[in-house]
Amino acid sequence: MNAVDAATLGAVLLEGRYRYVRELGRGGAGRVVLAQDVVGGGERALKIVAAEARGMLELELDLLRRVAHPSLARVYELLYLTSATPAPFHLPGEAAVLVQEHVEGRASDEALEAFEPGEEARWRLALRAALDVASALAALHELGVVHGDVSPSNVLVRTREDEATFATLIDLGLAGPPLAADGRVRGTPGYLAPEAATGVRSVGTDLFGLGATLHRWLVGGSPRTITGDPWLGGPSIDGESFAGAPEVPAALRDVVADLLALDPAERPRSATEAWESLARVAEAFGVARSSASLSSSSTSSSSSTRGRGLAALHAPWIGDVERLEAAARALDERAGPFAGVLIVSGPRASGKTRFAREVTARLQARRRARGEAVPTFVIAQGELPRFDARAAAVLARGVDDAELVAYVRAEALAGLERFVIGERAARDEAVHDEAVRDGALHAEAVRDEAVRDEAVRDEAVRDEAVRDEAVRDE
Repeated sequence: MNAVDAATLGAVLLEGRYRYVRELGRGGAGRVVLAQDVVGGGERALKIVAAEARGMLELELDLLRRVAHPSLARVYELLYLTSATPAPFHLPGEAAVLVQEHVEGRASDEALEAFEPGEEARWRLALRAALDVASALAALHELGVVHGDVSPSNVLVRTREDEATFATLIDLGLAGPPLAADGRVRGTPGYLAPEAATGVRSVGTDLFGLGATLHRWLVGGSPRTITGDPWLGGPSIDGESFAGAPEVPAALRDVVADLLALDPAERPRSATEAWESLARVAEAFGVARSSASLSSSSTSSSSSTRGRGLAALHAPWIGDVERLEAAARALDERAGPFAGVLIVSGPRASGKTRFAREVTARLQARRRARGEAVPTFVIAQGELPRFDARAAAVLARGVDDAELVAYVRAEALAGLERFVIGERAARDEAVHDEAVRDGALHAEAVRDEAVRDEAVRDEAVRDEAVRDEAVRDE
C-alpha cells in the first residue's frame, strides 16, 4: 500500500471516532476489529455482525453490563450503523458494532505451546489461566447464564509473571441461560461435553469445556475425543492421557479428570468448587494466583484495584429508575428550548457520572429499538468535542449552560445530532430556577449512601489507573 492510500484509509472513521488498526479475528457470526478511539482515547475491540445477528450482541451487551470481573472484557456500548462504512472497515449499512475493551494477549493454545508439554513453566501457567477462567465462569453462572463455548481460542493469556490478571475469557456469543436437550449442537468440536451433542447447555458443559481446555494446555496437540465423533466431547482421560507430560502434578491431573467426567453428576457442582480445587493445587505448589481471586458476584469486590473499580461501575442501579427513564425520554424527544441538554448536579462521589451513563444507556436502547442512529457516548472535560459522528451523547464537565445549548444547535446545523449532559458540582438555585422557567432539564444525582458502593468509597479504588476508566465521577 502506498503512502497516499494509507493516509486515505486512515482518515476513514467509524461513527466519527474509531480508526481501523487491524483485524483481530473472524467467525461464523462476524468479525472483530482493533480500532483506535481518536475521540475518547485508547484502543477498542469492535465486534461487528450483520443486521440479522443484532440480537446476539444485545444479549452480550446486557450480560457484560451486569457482571464485573477482571477476567471478562469490559463492554462500552452497542452501535447500530445507518449507512455503509468504506474500506478498511468494509461495513454494510445496518451492521451492529459492540465496542469492548481491547484485551492484550495471545490465544491461549498458541501461548502455552511456546513451552514443551510437561515443562514446569507450562503447567504453572496453565494452572494460573485455569484459575482465572474458573473465577470468570463463577461470575457468569451466578447471573444465571453459561458461557457455552469454553475452549482455548476463547481464552486470551499473558505470560508475564507480574500481570495482575493472567487470563481473560472472551466471546460470549453463545452465552445464555442453561438449556435442556434441544438437538442443536453449540460450541467448539473437541471441547464439548458428551451431553452437549444433544443440545444441552449447562454449568456442567462449561466445566467440561474448562477441563478439555486445561488438558490441551497441559498436554498440547489436537484434542482427542471420547468417541470417533468429533462432536462428542473433549480428550479422554486414561492411562495414556498425560504420557507426553509426565511432570504434571498428580493433584492437577485429578482436577482435570473430575472436570472431564463423562457423567455430569460426577463433575464439580459449580465453577466455585472447581476454582477451589485448582486453588488448593496452586497453594500446594506455590503457584501465584492472579489478583482476580474468586469474585463470583457482579457486586463482589475482588482483591485487585481494577476488580473493585469494576464492581463499583457495574453495581446494580438502585436509585430512582423513573427519574432515569424520564431523563432519557426527555432527551430523546428533545423537548423545550434547551432541547438535547440535561444538567446533572451533586457533590463529589454522589454518582453524577453513573447517572449520566445510565441515562445514555437508556437513550441508546430507545434509539436501537426504533432502528435509528445510536448516539456514541463521550466524556469531555472543558472542551466540547467536534467530530463527525451522526449522533453522540456527551458528558460535559467544566462547560457553562449557554455553551452547551449553543453546541447542540451549531452541530444540528451541520446535520449532526447531539445530546449533552452537563455535570455540575453543586446546584446553583438561581441558575436552576431560571433554567426551569426556560424549559431546561435538570436532575440531581442520587446521594443515598446505599447507592455509593463501598468500592467507590474505598481509597484504594482512587488509584490513578482505575479512576479514568471505572470511577470517573471523582
